[in-house]
Amino acid sequence: MKNRSIIIFIMITIFFTLSINVIAQNKRILTLEESINIALRKSYNVRSANLVLSSTRNSLKSWELSKKSRVEFTYDLPSFSRTYKEEYIPSKNISEYVDRQINKVNTNIRIYQPIISTNTDIIITNNLFRQDQVTRLKGLPNQTKKDFFNNFGIQIRQPIFTYNAKKFTEKNQELSSEKVENQYPFQIQDIIFNVTNAFYDLYKAAREVDIAEAEVKQQEQSYNMAQNKYKAGIIAEVDALKLEVDLAASKNNLRTKRGLLKRKQDDFKLLIGLETDEEIQAVGKIEYKPIEVDLNKAISEALKRRYEIRNLQIDIELQKMAVRQTMGRREFKASINANIGYNGNSNRLRGAFEDFVQSQIVSINFEVPIWDWGSNKASVNSAKDQLELKKLNLEYKKKSIINEVKKAVDRVNEAKERLQILKKSEELAQKSFDISLERFNNGDITSEDLALAQKRLTQAKTDILNAQIDYLVSISDLKRKTFWDFEKNKPVEIDIEKILR
Repeated sequence: MKNRSIIIFIMITIFFTLSINVIAQNKRILTLEESINIALRKSYNVRSANLVLSSTRNSLKSWELSKKSRVEFTYDLPSFSRTYKEEYIPSKNISEYVDRQINKVNTNIRIYQPIISTNTDIIITNNLFRQDQVTRLKGLPNQTKKDFFNNFGIQIRQPIFTYNAKKFTEKNQELSSEKVENQYPFQIQDIIFNVTNAFYDLYKAAREVDIAEAEVKQQEQSYNMAQNKYKAGIIAEVDALKLEVDLAASKNNLRTKRGLLKRKQDDFKLLIGLETDEEIQAVGKIEYKPIEVDLNKAISEALKRRYEIRNLQIDIELQKMAVRQTMGRREFKASINANIGYNGNSNRLRGAFEDFVQSQIVSINFEVPIWDWGSNKASVNSAKDQLELKKLNLEYKKKSIINEVKKAVDRVNEAKERLQILKKSEELAQKSFDISLERFNNGDITSEDLALAQKRLTQAKTDILNAQIDYLVSISDLKRKTFWDFEKNKPVEIDIEKILR
């Protein structure tokens, strides 16, 4: 019976061991680099940024193609009409009611060609139709008539004495597209920073679980020592009870840390675009590589590379255009319109293309503003105020960027100094705990002294972990705020087309 129980115990142990291994194998092991790569393919933020950039590029492409000739063809299916109404009959010199039936087929080709540089529109049209007409008059035989009519025309519209609206529209399209192109690399760098920050936050939560587990083991070791000493009558019961309370607190802290880790894993999966039911584990090696950051260079590179500055400059250009357009609403302007047509008419199709009759129309239109109670002047002043506001925004943004960079550099330097101090503190705390554990075992100190040494060690490990992560995150933050990689001493490079693919 005893051997049977041993066998069952061994089988259960093997079963649980295999189950743990299977669970571990199903976990997705994530490094920082892999997490960033996943986020740049699957995350909501990158997919959203890609769609905005793609939409902007297609919009600009549409505008570029719209500058080329546009050909439109329309075809009216045979249309039928029959009317009965009073008409004047020249042969009788009277009006009578006429029953008229018309069958018609019509085709039209229209070619439109804008000329951006001169703000000109050229329209070429050709209209061809056939019309079969039957006229019925009382007392007379039915009259039938077949007509082919062809009209070819060239129309030119040329505004003068005003700004080039087409050129303004083209410039607006180009600048608006440039703003999105400028912003996109920084959006990607923001995503990289957010993933980096979240990854180290997740890694920190996992390491805090490890620290809590180590603390529980050390508390169990201290508790077992205390129990042996209490049973041997070396220490009082109250000292043993204190360590039991500390052990319970450590186990409760471990449960809290594990719950926090699970929630951070779910948040991280949502951030980088993984399925919520996928098990993950963040792994990495935190290495302290001190770098020197020159504040002046950091500020210089940020002012040179930050997209906000260039985009605010674009806003100023766009607003200058808006001022000019607003002024143009009430200024003296004119337009020249010319239309040359060739018309052919016959009862034969071929005849519609022979013996053309030419028609010509030329007109010059002037628009002279007289009085609008100062409405447009107020609109112009409003547009100018907006221009001054955008200039003010640019100056403020430059100062704001300088302030951001200063803070980022200070954070890097502070984290570096903290690491140097805390690294020594951790070594001393570990050495102090080892000595305290030995002294407690020898009966030289109380359980309270040992618990205090344990807390100092746990706090030292937590502090240095926080400092290491803060240092790495501050480096990443400085990179996105300057778009300069101080570790490699070169500009940040974003392969836009690779991400879009």
